[in-house]
Amino acid sequence: GHIRPNYFTDRTQMRCSLYTEKLTQILNHLLYTRNLVKAETTMRKAFARFVPEQIIQDLVKTGNAYNDTLGENRNIAILISDIRDFTTISELNSPETVVAFLNYYFSIMCEIIKKHGGTIDKFIGDAVMALFGATVSHKDNSQRAVQAAIEMKEQLAKIDTSQLILPPDIKFNMGIGIHYGNVIVGSIGSKDKSDFTAIGDTVNVASRIESL
Repeated sequence: GHIRPNYFTDRTQMRCSLYTEKLTQILNHLLYTRNLVKAETTMRKAFARFVPEQIIQDLVKTGNAYNDTLGENRNIAILISDIRDFTTISELNSPETVVAFLNYYFSIMCEIIKKHGGTIDKFIGDAVMALFGATVSHKDNSQRAVQAAIEMKEQLAKIDTSQLILPPDIKFNMGIGIHYGNVIVGSIGSKDKSDFTAIGDTVNVASRIESL
């Protein structure tokens, strides 16, 4: 049309303007939606390191943060594991080496826990606490916890400790405690920061078993 004399009449220009305006709105909407999806994917990956996937799903579906007052009694299996004598080991190594090793060690162990259906509750220094039955529950939560522990012990022999300086009388090892029972699960903390966790005697017993 641009090479034809007088092709762009007032009527033609009006039609072009109408189509361009509508098309621009559609393209802007598509770009906005694409950016939202990209942002959500990025946020999911980031928060999945700190928040159970089930809570993220609930947040996306409802648009509300996990209810701070939510709490319930539930029978779950608690798994607690830590590295034996790690305080002594860490004193012989630089902070950078200790942090790098713990990140490497936890990456392996947490993948095993998640593979068997567990949820990482928290890290306490060189210890990790996992829940089997919250937020996602299975009929065989206890068995899953035991299977995870067995695989964690098997994987321990494959952990590369060459970057660490180990005391001559200490062998790299871990302790694992598992206990099944009733706990209170919920989002616990302040208005600015809270964690979805479990509390109760079952958690305490699992910790004492681990220390043995």
